[in-house]
Amino acid sequence: MRSPLIAVALVLATVLLAAPPLTAERPAPGVAVDEPHEIKRPGRDIVEYTSERLQVVAVHYYFPEDNDPKWLLIDVAMDVRSDDPIRVARRDFSIEGPDGSTVPLSTLPAFRRAHRQLRPLMLQLHTRERPIAGFFPVPCADHNFRFFVPTGELRQTEVHASWQGSCVRGDLFFEAPDGAWNGGTYTLVIGGDTDIRLPFDID
Repeated sequence: MRSPLIAVALVLATVLLAAPPLTAERPAPGVAVDEPHEIKRPGRDIVEYTSERLQVVAVHYYFPEDNDPKWLLIDVAMDVRSDDPIRVARRDFSIEGPDGSTVPLSTLPAFRRAHRQLRPLMLQLHTRERPIAGFFPVPCADHNFRFFVPTGELRQTEVHASWQGSCVRGDLFFEAPDGAWNGGTYTLVIGGDTDIRLPFDID
């Protein structure tokens, strides 16, 4: 009388042992795999990002001895390397500090008020020994997206770039909330269609 019960128990045990564990991890459907990319630091003030889709080079300029220490200038250039265009708005650029704080781009009115005192810093941008243009197959010499412009000039609030054999480039100005940028590792964050983080150091 117990034989049928024993047989049923043996069958159930065999099925349970053959089934995969309930805790087994499986790839979630539709999850995108990050494209290969690389961050390089070819110079003390230079950081470069490359992927199959995009190349970005940023050079930061901070000279508190000769300029107002609250101002940080970053020269950034982006080159689209695939058929997938990008769009990045002004609000998509920010800096993340060593303590995790976030500093957005300076406002245009603040830049215009400080434009005269920022001229020496901007001149230093154009007299560096290693221009940013040298990192691209086609020279990226022109600052052709303009978030910060003097009074009366046309400004932009978005950057649109596509694969055309040339890159887009512009100046980014940031103001230190405490009046000066302390030493440490900061990160230039570019959102929008890019989602890029470029680390750089301030001594």
